[in-house]
Amino acid sequence: MQRRTLLRAMASVSGLGLTAAAGCALLPPLPYRRAPTAQDAALWLTLESDGTIRLLLPRAEMGQGILATARALVAGEIGWPLERVVVDLPNTTRLPPTRATVGSDSIRDFAPLLIQAATDLRRQMANQGFRVGGPLPETGPIAGATAPDLVRDLVTGRATPFAGDVHLPGMVHATILPPPQLGLKPERVQDDDARRLPGVLGVVRLGHRLVLAAERRGQLDAARSRLHITWTGTPIPETAVADAVDIDRHLGMGPLDHTLRADPVSGPWDIDLRLDVPMAAHASLEPRTAVAQVHDGRAEVWTGSQDIGFVQAMVADALGLRSAQVRVQACRIGGGFGLKTVGTIERDAALAARALGRPVLLQPGRAEEFADAFHRPPSSHRIRARLGADGIAGWHHAVVSGPVIFTDAALTPLLRFATSFLADGGVSRGLELPYRSTAARMEARSVRLPVVTGPWRGLGAAPNGWAMETAIDALARHHRLDPLALRRTLLGQQQPRLLRVLEAAAAQADWQAYQATPTRALGLACGIYKAMTYVAVVAEVERTGASVHVTRLWAAQDCGRVFNPDQVRAQVEGCLAWCVGMALVENLSIANGSLSATSFADYPIPRLSDLPVMAVSLIDSTDQPGGAGEPAMVAGTAAITNAIARLTGDTVTRLPWRPTSRP
Repeated sequence: MQRRTLLRAMASVSGLGLTAAAGCALLPPLPYRRAPTAQDAALWLTLESDGTIRLLLPRAEMGQGILATARALVAGEIGWPLERVVVDLPNTTRLPPTRATVGSDSIRDFAPLLIQAATDLRRQMANQGFRVGGPLPETGPIAGATAPDLVRDLVTGRATPFAGDVHLPGMVHATILPPPQLGLKPERVQDDDARRLPGVLGVVRLGHRLVLAAERRGQLDAARSRLHITWTGTPIPETAVADAVDIDRHLGMGPLDHTLRADPVSGPWDIDLRLDVPMAAHASLEPRTAVAQVHDGRAEVWTGSQDIGFVQAMVADALGLRSAQVRVQACRIGGGFGLKTVGTIERDAALAARALGRPVLLQPGRAEEFADAFHRPPSSHRIRARLGADGIAGWHHAVVSGPVIFTDAALTPLLRFATSFLADGGVSRGLELPYRSTAARMEARSVRLPVVTGPWRGLGAAPNGWAMETAIDALARHHRLDPLALRRTLLGQQQPRLLRVLEAAAAQADWQAYQATPTRALGLACGIYKAMTYVAVVAEVERTGASVHVTRLWAAQDCGRVFNPDQVRAQVEGCLAWCVGMALVENLSIANGSLSATSFADYPIPRLSDLPVMAVSLIDSTDQPGGAGEPAMVAGTAAITNAIARLTGDTVTRLPWRPTSRP
């Protein structure tokens, strides 16, 4: 079969898969990608007889404040007291499926429709005799968007914030039993000794996955120690993952599969860098959690998911039910970052509930979460570049990574095969060169790994942005140019919004007047996220002995009109905290055939004491609102490692930085 024919066929399969997610049993479930419409938005607002407005927005709340902002938008557009706008978390019964809460798209895609729906409701209320105000001002922030709903609900107990807080009569507790080494599968399970313990219900086998259940969560650890499980298979070698993405090995076989820009490029080069990014865990403080009950030919699931429609489809498929027979209730999410886009835990909870005949709360412990969840894939980069009179005269950025969007966590073997012929947009996100260039080639390849990988905050934009901005600084050092001056020259007038945030961040840090010392230095980086948000970061680092600490971070971001400045700043600060971890500590490796992390003791993330003073400037803009939850990931890590490079004289080519790192 010709490749073109195969691609046509599999594109048809993908299109049909959207129908499969709605209940067709012929194909496996797939996530919905349909954008919201005005017809959808008409269902988001309901007026009660006493004037209470109920807001039911199909967005997951995971700390980004989308529901508080949406509530304030409705109150402001209608001119109605904020306390009379009540937010309900969505469920699959009351709303049609829509796309997942991912990609920092919620404000951009949903706010205009919500405002229009509120405008329509304001007219309806006025016709019914309600004294309304509104509309919203055309520019600037809105009032009331920072109402602390979560804090209030936690203190008063008025709402059930998280899936782990759900309690059903007769409910049992369960955890996942991952294999002791990657590549193994259970062959025989003996749980008789464990069942003799009070309250222990034993192991539920779900194909190659195992679930251990007990009456109380505290009984699971003792039960686990009494299990006798025989595993079969071959553990993977410690270097298997790194070898699989080795950029030089892939380039040695010829051009990569997918090209963003394909100008002819050739040396000589000013710089030729190999840059490597390791695997990383999401490390959400709330593990994946779901409560499920199955009875009378129906299933109910409570979960903190970024995509309850996909969860509904996965559970229905696993149980052999129609989607209409499965109700999924959204809960708040204690950290998502892409991990909670796939309904594996929800599916397992529903299958276990059916097998046990009782409601099940399934929540892996920390060690099980590290072992069972999918992770950010490693990536390996080769960047060759040279400057010319008109900007960058030659640029070649090649990257090989594990799957991001086409994660094995969600795809069947058939779809894994089909997507191997397609470009994984998550791998190539952020690969575009924003600087003026006369010849550039950007190419990417996604390879299947023996470890399950998938979306992580910012997808490929974080590692690609780090690699690109590391190379730009290396060019500046090669030509003995100031990194800020070089970026100004290369940006020129072609990226005015990016240049504006770069100047703003540099001004905050007083870049021109800053006096570096043998123990202190500044670094900077900038980038564009999904052609909608522009960000620049300046970092100050300090060396104490062999250690380096980030002491200050300055960031400037242009994400169009900002409705909720405090929450946007919080999102930028959250990204910067992740960047500190990415630059200095986070590394998920393989040791003795297993992932090295079992707890936060051996997978450190930045503590509050590790975080620097942060100053975030938001550009006052009348442009359409863009995303804020991920964009700073494109610049923060490189700003830190570029500061380290200026301090040490060595380009940082491998993350996380170590005192022995050398180009």
